[in-house]
Amino acid sequence: MNQEPRWLPLAEVIPGTPLAADLADGEGQLLLTAGSRLDAHRLQQLARQGIATVPVPPPPPPPTPEEMARREGEARLRMERRFAHAGHGQASRALFQVLLQRQLEMP
Repeated sequence: MNQEPRWLPLAEVIPGTPLAADLADGEGQLLLTAGSRLDAHRLQQLARQGIATVPVPPPPPPPTPEEMARREGEARLRMERRFAHAGHGQASRALFQVLLQRQLEMP
């Protein structure tokens, strides 16, 4: 499905983000083509050229419940392997839960 790009202010663009569409200046001069990666240097150049916003890909759809369950299961297995010799004390279990939650929050 082809979605419209969203236009973000330069200050909100994370370096490494690709352009979702060609970018032109106010006179129609092509500056960058779709797919170009916006590194920190390019973002600074665009700001100096008076470009305030750029087209970036829309955010991905939220994961389905099945995808979330699969990701949690995989993360739990990874964490259980890492904690295999940590014992079952309260501190170990608390650390396990914190690290598992952090794993699940990562994209």
